[in-house]
Amino acid sequence: MKKRILLPLLLFLLMITAPVRAAEPTLNKTVLKITIGKKAALKVNGISSSVKVKWKSADQKIATVTKKGTVTAVSAGKTKITATFNGQTLTCTVRVNKVPIVAMKKLSRYRYFRKYMSESEMTKAYKAALKVVKPLQGLRIEEQVIGIAVELRRMFDEGMEYSMKKKHYNDPYGYLVLKWASCAGCARTTGLCLNMLGFEYEHVNENKYSHQWARVKVGKKYWICDAYGLYVGEEPGVRKHPYLS
Repeated sequence: MKKRILLPLLLFLLMITAPVRAAEPTLNKTVLKITIGKKAALKVNGISSSVKVKWKSADQKIATVTKKGTVTAVSAGKTKITATFNGQTLTCTVRVNKVPIVAMKKLSRYRYFRKYMSESEMTKAYKAALKVVKPLQGLRIEEQVIGIAVELRRMFDEGMEYSMKKKHYNDPYGYLVLKWASCAGCARTTGLCLNMLGFEYEHVNENKYSHQWARVKVGKKYWICDAYGLYVGEEPGVRKHPYLS
């Protein structure tokens, strides 16, 4: 009888005195799905904050990663982010998705555009703008902004009539459908294309008798996107244009 009691007691004592194994370090995410331009934080769980972690992206054209593990989606595709520490490496698979094109009535500035066009005209302008933005979906943010300016300029160079009097000269329907050109119409058309790709933008000098263009944030800096004025890139100063005094 004593032996039957003693054996379970010994097993219990072994269990409570056995060393507890530390949990294996893990990444907070092993698969990360993210859209171009978005950021996400990776971290290693189960290690001391004093342990130095080296982060690396297998393809920086797809996604970059900072020294602190912040991932930024650059262009559509798939890559791997690795975290190396104490001779150990952990991996996260990153899938960067194309920027979804915003449906017409879900545009953040839909009501603004509708002030200038009927719903039918807006629909036609939106469909024409789709041809501009669709090829840009999987590209880097900078390439998307440049691509809009290049395509809208191509349209102008291939035959548009300049006007500041004809109906719709200053809106996307006039620029994309009727082929009337002005800096105001080009700026609003640029804005429509940017908005369709999820960008917020500013119409500089709107409704002023002065050159007008779209201003958009690219990363931490503001860019000018001006197909009509033949400039796309960082602004030299707040709302300053390099070709205007």
